[in-house]
Amino acid sequence: MSQLPKRTPAENVSTAHRTPSEDVPTAQADTRRRCPNCDILSRCSALVFDPRCPSCYCPVVDGYVLVDRLNICFKASTSKKSFDDARDICSQIGARLIVLDTDDKNAAVSRYVNASRGEANYYIGLTDMVTENKFVWGDGHTVGFTKWEDGEPNDFHDQDCVLLTPWTTRWRNAPCWDRYKYVCEKHPW
Repeated sequence: MSQLPKRTPAENVSTAHRTPSEDVPTAQADTRRRCPNCDILSRCSALVFDPRCPSCYCPVVDGYVLVDRLNICFKASTSKKSFDDARDICSQIGARLIVLDTDDKNAAVSRYVNASRGEANYYIGLTDMVTENKFVWGDGHTVGFTKWEDGEPNDFHDQDCVLLTPWTTRWRNAPCWDRYKYVCEKHPW
């Protein structure tokens, strides 16, 4: 492994108070990198790049956010799409609709999306399209952890897809053809 130069203290500030143009890493940093000691909304003091593992990186220059302590790399969209279109877009960029399978992951993504994008609902990779009331993640795993809003899921008017409401950290179901923003996740295989 080769180690990239350490960043200055000014570069280690929270991204929550920076504009998107300020979040672009310096030219010294390779886009294929992992930050070994990062937490939500923080910058790294040392960047490590392992050329033997090209899939183990978070392309922050493409708008992704790394939460290393949870081993997640995600990107919140700014455009609205149907569930199928959102899933296809994530797939085309080597990602998937996000799997929020723990309370920590759900809270971290909610905090970041709410702080950086404002109030909006976001598709996540959970549906009950195949069997009504049997919610399954896009990777095929049956849901374990849930964070439903009161009265949800209700399947009102064939609501088979799930939305994250980041300012409450809760979920609700919605029709899959409705257009919402979405969150893609690069899986850390």
